[in-house]
Amino acid sequence: MSNPLHPKHNSTILGGTMLGYTETDIAIMTDAMEDAIKSGRLSDEITDGLEKAQSFLDGLWAEGYFD
Repeated sequence: MSNPLHPKHNSTILGGTMLGYTETDIAIMTDAMEDAIKSGRLSDEITDGLEKAQSFLDGLWAEGYFD
């Protein structure tokens, strides 16, 4: 599920902010979603939703939605 363009993997190339969030903010949010998904404590419905949200966030970053 890791995106090679995600800021924690390629921060020297991307940098900056996205929609008002810093690179660190985005990494924290993505890591929290990933930890929740991997916890095994959530229902399949919630896990599916978090996976979609994480993919969406990674896609926005990869597409260059920067301030």
